[in-house]
Parts: sequence; C-alpha cells; structure tokens
Amino acid sequence: MAAVRYCPQAAQVPIHLARNRILLISGGEQSGKSLSTAAEIVARYGAWRLCYLVGPTYTGAHKEFDYIVAMLQKIGAVTNSGISRPRNGKATLRTRDGATLETISSEDGTKSITGTGESPDVLAMVEAGKQSFDIYL
Repeated sequence: MAAVRYCPQAAQVPIHLARNRILLISGGEQSGKSLSTAAEIVARYGAWRLCYLVGPTYTGAHKEFDYIVAMLQKIGAVTNSGISRPRNGKATLRTRDGATLETISSEDGTKSITGTGESPDVLAMVEAGKQSFDIYL
C-alpha cells in the first residue's frame, strides 16, 4: 500500500490483513470506510478482472470510485483515456491490462447486478445504510 501512499488507521489494519473472500467494512460517518474499501480493492488488483461498486445511486459510489482511480493512477495501472465518470450515471474504468471497474445503482433493481451476464470478481456494496431493502434479498 506504500506505492499508493495509503496509511490505514489502527482500527482498519485488520481489514487489510484479512484474506477472507467476504469482508464487511462498517463504521460511523467519516470513519474511513470508503478509503479503506478502495484500498482493499486496489490491494487485490491483479486478482480481479471485473469489479462492481454498488451504491444506492450511481453518484453514491463515486467516492470509492474516485479513490480507486487515484490509487491505480499512482501505480500506473490506468490512464485518463480509460476513465469515464459522468456527473450522473454509470462510471467506468478500464485498466491498462483490461480489468474493469463499474459503478452500479441499486435504484435500477437487482437485475442491474445479476442480469448483466457477467460475474464480477469483486462486488462492493457502498452506502449500505442507504440501499433499498430489496437489494439484500
């Protein structure tokens, strides 16, 4: 994580030491969840080809998206031409080696995740407290 200049808080260190397939990163407002989620996704870069950031809206996942973009740029994994981040709507990133990061809105329903025909290697639900109930079913 030194290459991206990320220094976790003491309470976040166990997240980054875990090798679990499923992680639940929780905490209060402004506790660093977005940054530590992004750092964990970047730490696993190379092991994923498709990553979804699922927010309650597309813009609800922009914070994590922006952190991931900045970190991947620091290690030379992405160029500006590989980034599409409209103010509203789906943001996408394509890395130099062809990995894809996309934001998904749960407002579009569960089919926006499961109905794509794709199988993401990483699925990160962000702003979980603002998601609609049916997204958990």
